[in-house]
Formats: sequence, structure tokens, C-alpha cells
Amino acid sequence: SSDLNGNLVPVLDLSLEQFQRLYDRERGAGGANGPPAFSIQRLRVSGEVEGGQAKLQIVADMLVKQTGWTRIPLRFPEVVSRQLPTWDGGGQQFLDYEADEGFVWWVECDAPKAGQFRWEVALPVREVSREQRLTFTAPRAVTSELRLGVPEPHLLAKVMEPAALLPSSHPTPDRTELAAVGISNDFQLSWRAGDVLSASAAVLESQANIRMQVVDPRQVRAEARLRLTSNRGVVGPFRVRLPAGMRYEPSDDA
Repeated sequence: SSDLNGNLVPVLDLSLEQFQRLYDRERGAGGANGPPAFSIQRLRVSGEVEGGQAKLQIVADMLVKQTGWTRIPLRFPEVVSRQLPTWDGGGQQFLDYEADEGFVWWVECDAPKAGQFRWEVALPVREVSREQRLTFTAPRAVTSELRLGVPEPHLLAKVMEPAALLPSSHPTPDRTELAAVGISNDFQLSWRAGDVLSASAAVLESQANIRMQVVDPRQVRAEARLRLTSNRGVVGPFRVRLPAGMRYEPSDDA
């Protein structure tokens, strides 16, 4: 090979075919403007809560768009693999774990393939402030959804944005099925028993979105939007404490 001045420089002892595979992988298989090496078209996570953990099945409809070995980051660093994954697209495959990214799946294809990936995992359900909480980090997908069965008759549930909670269902009188869409990336689902809130108990829930802008090395500007929800339907006067050194500036829509 040669540098920008035309001088010959040594390279690794690689064949042209090996170099081409490495080059294609670095550029995403298809060049800088070409398609990615793979695409997760649909991601479905479903399962049941049993004894403080969620036993889940992960199903992904994938397109592998290159030949040879393809590296597919699955993420999910929080889970424990209950079984090795299966793939109906054929070829060699194996599951690996990387400390900085989570699980990584490698698959070898002799031609571009479309197939379904299945994986059985377990994930702890943690209790935080009388709530049960399920948290995981999922890969990006065109569409993604979660369905989780919980052995409780009446639940109040919420998800962390940008995911969206769907109406729950009751397949049996003592079981609730929670559902959500848009579960890619960082996902969190929380729930608590509906009878925890009595008619006399007042609960105020607040959610905040804060956007920070660095004006100069000595000044930052923040825009905070608060959403308050009361189980009694009316929110009375309240106080917001600002960080030290900040002052309140009313906005047009305040």
C-alpha cells in the first residue's frame, strides 16, 4: 500500500479477500453510503414475572445483508441467558459478551438472509418505593414491543419515555398483562398494586424534562418542564427549589 505522497508502506499480512472483508465491515458493508450490515425489523419481548424475576423470550426478525461473519450487538447487559439463542437463517453462529456493550451475536451467512432470532433470558425485578421495576437495554429496531404477565389482579403501571404504555389486559382474574411499544434502547417499566392507593391517600407524581444550554464558560441556561399528576384530580400550590446560583425567568407559556 502507499501513503498520500505515494511512498510504499508495509501492511498486515492479509490476503485481498481478508482485507476486503475488514474494509467492508468498517464501512458498514456497502460503502459509506450503502446499507448497514444488518437490520432488526421487529423486536418482541414477552414473558412472565415469577418469584422476583422476569423470564423472557426475545424474538427478533432480522435482515443480514452481507456474506461472511456479521457482528450484531444485542445489548441486554442486565439479563442472564437461560438458553443459547436459535436462528432459522442457517450458518454458523455464536453468542459472546462484551463488558462495555453487553451481549453480541455473531452469525455467518453465505448470502444475505432474512430470519428469526430467538433467545430465552431471565431478568431481576427490583422493588423501589413500593413499586416493582423492570429495566433493560435493548437494541434498536424498526418496531419493538413488550408483553409481560404479572400475577396481580389490578395494577397501576408506567414506562419511561420515549416508550409508550398500551392498555393492560386480564387473561385471568388474578393476572394482568402489561404491554408497551417503542422499547428500544434504555427501557424501564414500573408497576404497583392498584389497591395500594386508598380513597383517603393523596399521591402526587411529578415528571421533569430539563434541557441545558451552555451560554459561556460561566453561564448555563436551563429549561425545565414539569408534569404533575394527582390521583385526586386537583393539584394545589407547590414549590420548586432551584439549584444554588440559578434564578427563575418566566417564559411565554409559563
